[in-house]
Amino acid sequence: LGDGNWTWNVDYVRGWAKTSVRQTQFETAKLYAALDAVNDGNGNIVCRVTLTNPGLYPGCSPMNAMGVTPSAESVAFATGESRYDAVTKTNDIVASIQGDLLELPAGPVSVAFGGQYRDQKLDLTSNADPANPVDFTGVRGNPTTTRFISLNVGSAHGKVNVKEAFGEIVIPVFRDQPLLRALDLNGAIRYTDYTTSGRVTTWKLGLTYDDFETLRLRAARSRDIRAPNLSELYPSTSTVFT
Repeated sequence: LGDGNWTWNVDYVRGWAKTSVRQTQFETAKLYAALDAVNDGNGNIVCRVTLTNPGLYPGCSPMNAMGVTPSAESVAFATGESRYDAVTKTNDIVASIQGDLLELPAGPVSVAFGGQYRDQKLDLTSNADPANPVDFTGVRGNPTTTRFISLNVGSAHGKVNVKEAFGEIVIPVFRDQPLLRALDLNGAIRYTDYTTSGRVTTWKLGLTYDDFETLRLRAARSRDIRAPNLSELYPSTSTVFT
């Protein structure tokens, strides 16, 4: 800008990320249907539901869990795939201007200021949301209402956007003095407006000292915050047993 003493910068970032989890699990209803094995009166071991509710759990194969390896048929019947997909999307744009505001005996006073906007969106889908109880009609001994024995992740959806304005300054105090190569003051301030968490002002004041050879000392005081992330703002109901 102008004679080149001032410069400007604009950045845009588009982010997209997907986390997919697939895990073979025992399906609770099918597992307990298979474990509830009885004699059909003709010397055959069968799933009780095939006698009490024919057709309710087609293909049910009785499972013997008493000290032997369960049959492959019973394991195949009782297992399924617990899965969930979490997609996050982000748009982030920031614009800034920086340059020298004025000249002091120790050097130029440098400043930077600008603004930023970003939004984030979360979509988590699952085939085993604990918020949707499973119908266990005809199954005895079941201790839970979840679809899978171990991994049941709930759905979650939400978004947040953030608007910010910021400024920074560096003020040279001394240059090339006895025992002192440089002494600078610096400061920064940022105003942030979250659609979910409200408005906040953060700041920093600092001092930097350099000697002529090997030593640099910094001192700073600041106010800092962390806003909740999407997973904290929109937590899903999940159950995990280990």
